[in-house]
Amino acid sequence: MEIQADNPEAVAQRWSQVLDMPLEQSDESNGSSGMPAIKLDNAHIRFATDTDGRGLGIGAIDVAPADRDNILEMADKFGLRHQSDHGGEQLLICGVRVNLV
Repeated sequence: MEIQADNPEAVAQRWSQVLDMPLEQSDESNGSSGMPAIKLDNAHIRFATDTDGRGLGIGAIDVAPADRDNILEMADKFGLRHQSDHGGEQLLICGVRVNLV
């Protein structure tokens, strides 16, 4: 999950304190390397700068689909496919970027 904020470093620090988890740097292959991140047992939370003007909140999620071709076909049918800044396959659903990884 990616949380966007005007000051992602400060938000990341607060989440780190609340979760009592260390703050690290993201090393994701989808272009998000170098972002502050918290690595949980079964998920990663990364913190990014708000670039779409929606303010603090969930900006993106990463999903490993079981049937990528079907998802992309349906996304095209409903006009949900969005060009990722990093060249990956991405959907835009209710303002949240869904990265297919």
